[in-house]
Amino acid sequence: MTTALDIVDTAVKIGLGALISGFATYFVTKRNNTHEIFKEQHLRRLDLLEKLSISIQSATTGIHKAVHAYLENVDSSEEVIRESLKESLDEYLDVFNQLNLVDGYASLLGNEALNECLVELNDAAMDLYYFFLNFNRENADAYNEIIYRLNKARESLPEALSRVYTEHPNK
Repeated sequence: MTTALDIVDTAVKIGLGALISGFATYFVTKRNNTHEIFKEQHLRRLDLLEKLSISIQSATTGIHKAVHAYLENVDSSEEVIRESLKESLDEYLDVFNQLNLVDGYASLLGNEALNECLVELNDAAMDLYYFFLNFNRENADAYNEIIYRLNKARESLPEALSRVYTEHPNK
């Protein structure tokens, strides 16, 4: 014969089992969800880093084209140099568009060292633009200093990009 105590005993066992199962399900689901969020953040950072790298490469290619146009005609008359630079400067605006994209991507990544490298690159690229825009033989020595700054900024980028790649996304 079933007593009230047997019914209560069975109810408590079933209730405790359900309670334990509920808590276990909650914690496992919460852990899996946290892992998925981390995974999505990591994939998003990698995607931004890839876009950033492509935009940097595109901007530096544009800078190289402008430098090449200058170096190709450096021994020519000022008029020939100016004409060659004028054509390069029209394309050089694409460099600034790419550098604006780079700044946006870098801001989303939130790495201060990377942002500093990109500010240096952007400043040197801007100075090169103004050098070409206002070219005359008297300021030709400034070219070497600008190229030095561009190269220094470019040399520091791989390490900064590598740090962003390896750092924890929640930092």
